[in-house]
Amino acid sequence: MTVEELSLAILPSEIGSVFNIEKIIEDAESTTFILYEKEELIPKALAGKEVVLDGFCNQLELLHFPHKGKPLYLRLYRRRWKEKGGTEHISNTYHLHDPGMRVTRDFGAFLKAAL
Repeated sequence: MTVEELSLAILPSEIGSVFNIEKIIEDAESTTFILYEKEELIPKALAGKEVVLDGFCNQLELLHFPHKGKPLYLRLYRRRWKEKGGTEHISNTYHLHDPGMRVTRDFGAFLKAAL
């Protein structure tokens, strides 16, 4: 099993299927997975058009189940796209957390059940 496969076993499936792990930062206080949206996930609004990558949306950081007794953060970067020569930015939207919560859906459901 590779490090990538092992890391994906820790992540929620909806995150692992659309983001690639670029880096793992571990210190004494926490572990952070840096994840970037896969390049091939071009928004449906741009299907069939010539598109270019146009940077990234603001990062989203979610708390996931603790790992090795430390908080595990998932720092997610969604890509921005635009039609070649155009100015309108388009990005994919994912429902990775419940409104008002900055935790993964699985972890949020666990916390709700525990309380």
